[in-house]
Amino acid sequence: MFGGSIWRLTVVWWIVQAIRWGTLLLLYLLAAPIYLLLALCLLPRLVRGLRAIRSGMTNCSACALPNSLNRLTTCHRCGAAEYGCRLFCTNCGRLSHGFPCDRCTAVIPIF
Repeated sequence: MFGGSIWRLTVVWWIVQAIRWGTLLLLYLLAAPIYLLLALCLLPRLVRGLRAIRSGMTNCSACALPNSLNRLTTCHRCGAAEYGCRLFCTNCGRLSHGFPCDRCTAVIPIF
């Protein structure tokens, strides 16, 4: 009497698990094209930022002055002054998405 009911409960449990995992897989498959479109929309911005980092210089959009990415800067979070990239603090790990222009102080966005 009890052997058959436990077997039925085990089969039902496996069926429920298969439905749950199948539903989750279906949701991931439906969401994949949306994430692909988001990645394609963000790709030009990433390429533009990586091009500026590779060249080491970027032009201000307001006054067209070329600004160097590598110079002595002070981190706004921890206050450490170091020579290096303006976008990353090696002391605290702060990642900046832009910096002010040397001439007109307009923000130059990188990422």
